Amino acid sequence: MPPWKGTEARRFMCVSCASEFWAKRPAKFCSESCRARERSKTRPHDPKYRQLYDKRRRAHKGDLLRAQERARRDAVQEFLRAAKLERGCMDCGYAAHHAALEAVHSGTGKALTLSTVKTLAKAQSGMEQAEVLCANCHRIRSFDRLKTIEGSVR
Repeated sequence: MPPWKGTEARRFMCVSCASEFWAKRPAKFCSESCRARERSKTRPHDPKYRQLYDKRRRAHKGDLLRAQERARRDAVQEFLRAAKLERGCMDCGYAAHHAALEAVHSGTGKALTLSTVKTLAKAQSGMEQAEVLCANCHRIRSFDRLKTIEGSVR
């Protein structure tokens, strides 16, 4: 028989909501909702708890998480390929293969690093700001830009 069986209820103070409640055994919380509220205050902000949570989640759902990341990455890559082919080179009009086309910052001529973009929304906003050039036209533009900056041809 548990030690609290047969004993009378006593008064306790809830740690979460500070209300009084009656219980036969020692308790900190008046209800499960108060207990959950108090746990949510401490656990998500604790880095050690977060690391443990992430480790457990990867262990149990690793294949699912990898599949989701792969699907997201494939969707972004497919969008970038289609957008480059749809626009084609702004100088010569080349649009035969996506690998020969580059997304370039419109002002600086610097190539965008859209290959590292993780979300489709960022890829779309990046392509809105970019010009599409084939590799040859991009090299020619870069050479001309550098030639005007330096004032001489190498």
